[in-house]
Amino acid sequence: MGFGFTLRAQVDPDLWGHLRFGQYFLESGLPPLPDIFSYASTYPWIDHEWLCEIMYYMAWRSLGPFGEYFIKSAAGLILAFFLLHHANRQSNRILATAIVFCSAFICLGNGLLPRPQLFTYVFTAFFMHAYLMNREDRPGWLYACPVIAAIWAGWPGAGGSVR
Repeated sequence: MGFGFTLRAQVDPDLWGHLRFGQYFLESGLPPLPDIFSYASTYPWIDHEWLCEIMYYMAWRSLGPFGEYFIKSAAGLILAFFLLHHANRQSNRILATAIVFCSAFICLGNGLLPRPQLFTYVFTAFFMHAYLMNREDRPGWLYACPVIAAIWAGWPGAGGSVR
């Protein structure tokens, strides 16, 4: 079901901008300063979502529209795994797990669009998973947290924009 939520044909209106900025960055090796695609291009601008835009453009260039679906679906599957794993561990009742799972994905709604913020959900789910595993005396996941935190901090637009 989580996978199904990500396959909706709904596209974020900013997708084309993200793709174009990613293309520009890859082709020129520089972020567009100022924003050359805006009517306000005389003002300084920092593209704080450049890393995600490069990734989205590379996926689009390699796989076409399927690249966007691939990224959304991969994020949805990761979220579904973490959610189902912990919901099932907390309650062995299938109905309760299904209700929590469906409610979570319904609440996410448009959050599963191809936007840089999509990765905030994935990184947050990872940290929650590491925390809950540590509570069960399985701290192995905690060792990956500094690496994930460094990636997240450098993943502009995903909640960790460091300027």
